Amino acid sequence: MDFYDTRVIKSISMAIILDNGEIREISNNFSSGAAVRVLSGGTWGFVSQDNPENLDEALASARKLAEAAKDRSHRTPIKLAPVEKPALHNLPQVVENPRDISIEDKVKLLVELEKEARSDGIKSTSVIYSESLTTVSYSSSEGLDCEYTLNRTGFSVSAIAMSEGVYQIGRESRFGVLGFEIFKKHDAFGLARKAASTEIELLLAK
Repeated sequence: MDFYDTRVIKSISMAIILDNGEIREISNNFSSGAAVRVLSGGTWGFVSQDNPENLDEALASARKLAEAAKDRSHRTPIKLAPVEKPALHNLPQVVENPRDISIEDKVKLLVELEKEARSDGIKSTSVIYSESLTTVSYSSSEGLDCEYTLNRTGFSVSAIAMSEGVYQIGRESRFGVLGFEIFKKHDAFGLARKAASTEIELLLAK
């Protein structure tokens, strides 16, 4: 075995869905995965798995794959270029950690957004909120060992208007590598009003 590296990704996420002011879904999810690469005699072996706790087994499997492929088809050995230890720069800073905000307060904010999107002529509204915390870890046989974490937060507001059997939908959304401050940064209430006015204008359009 000439070289190996591993990547591990772990993510915790939440979603809240409001339909016409009523809570339709509050869900929490956890996902994880790992990928292992092995270079042996000019041939790569690759293994991915859902459970990142068994990296030794994955490494052994990737090594077997690389060596089996090498035995079937001989290749010229590869010499990898030297890599300096990476440095993380300018990662987005979270102002309001979503995990510091209670579910009750999150739902309350979404209810207020839904009210902002409901005006005369609006038949249906929905508001969706999502957040995730993802940690990515990397290590290699050359001694590299690094990790970073990213917050992703977002929301969408939809409103449906109907006239004489014709439906129009207005939707505004914002998602990004931010914290709970995304609602203030992008003027969520202004976007909710815009979603409501858009489909009314579409219904009146020629």
